[in-house]
Amino acid sequence: RADDAGGAGLDDQGFAALLTRVRRLTAGTARLGVLKDAISDGKSFSCRQIVQMMGVPISSEQKIQIAVTMYARVVDPDNTSELFAALYHESDRQQLRALLQRSP
Repeated sequence: RADDAGGAGLDDQGFAALLTRVRRLTAGTARLGVLKDAISDGKSFSCRQIVQMMGVPISSEQKIQIAVTMYARVVDPDNTSELFAALYHESDRQQLRALLQRSP
């Protein structure tokens, strides 16, 4: 995790630009690629930002993939409940919970 002490995520302007780039892409793999590049560049995210990014795709599976990918660089893990609240189905929340427990 990026900063268990609760540091700041990507600044609002930088996040807005990243969100716009992801929204313009239609393929889930391309979206994840952009997010993985941002993580490789050392970008960190708040749970609020992860939830915003989860709002881009239609499928629950893509929302979960985005959450797991970005959570690797979360700055406020105490707010993880926001990620679960962004999912409609309990089965999706359970899947996300299991994946996050496995992530480093």
